[in-house]
Amino acid sequence: MGAAAEQNQSRPQHYNFAHTQLRRAMHAAPGELMRVLASPGARSYLVSLWNAIGDGLPEEYRVAPAGLRVRVVDLGVRRRLATVVLPPPAHATEAYMVGIVMQARPRLLGLFPRSPSVSYFTLEYDGGGKRTLLCEWEMQTGFREAGHIHHGPGPAPSEQAFREAIEARLSAL
Repeated sequence: MGAAAEQNQSRPQHYNFAHTQLRRAMHAAPGELMRVLASPGARSYLVSLWNAIGDGLPEEYRVAPAGLRVRVVDLGVRRRLATVVLPPPAHATEAYMVGIVMQARPRLLGLFPRSPSVSYFTLEYDGGGKRTLLCEWEMQTGFREAGHIHHGPGPAPSEQAFREAIEARLSAL
């Protein structure tokens, strides 16, 4: 058992993949990331990102990418959801899944293209048993840092339940 597990802290590779690196890729180019995640090369992309994070860590902090996968589904006419399933979490703040929602917006005045709206959700292990937390990262805008929002208890850690929780959250806005 590695040092992180012995101290009951989240594992850096697991945490950084869900909360930092994948989120940065989404902020940098949401359309491109969604295209990659919907492509046949999606798993290779995710494993490459996962391993790149682990490469800079001591061996005892590395986690194999077992179970790392993605599914992209349409949630209506202009909305897509990419659900990224991570290796099983072991500590608080580690995620079971990440949900990236991209919604196309109508052209401004019918003429000018607009950037899509993007939401980034995590279904996190609460560290205290089998419960989950539904969380969301706000987009960073201008000088305002992105914020991590806890929406409270989450659903069971299944793709279907996570998708339904995201859809319910988006329809409440």
